[in-house]
Amino acid sequence: MKVLSGSHRVRILTQLLDGESCVGHISTAINMPITAASQQLPVLRGAELLLHRQDGQLRLYSLSNSPSYALLRSTLGVPHEDSINDLTNDQ
Repeated sequence: MKVLSGSHRVRILTQLLDGESCVGHISTAINMPITAASQQLPVLRGAELLLHRQDGQLRLYSLSNSPSYALLRSTLGVPHEDSINDLTNDQ
């Protein structure tokens, strides 16, 4: 996963674990200029790690549910949402 070799990309993906966000919010949250974050988003989309949708003038980004995303989650040690739901339903 060469796409994850850049720490900026990992920081963007980690930020999006909290949910959908626009580039302005992403860049603020990870303390990165908007232009720099904007340059990384197409790379992550090309690797099928991100989805985007248009909401008026905003483009909102979210994590995809692709096989690449599943590999990312396991690499970062983040359980899949179904696993989280199973754990919370057992209690």
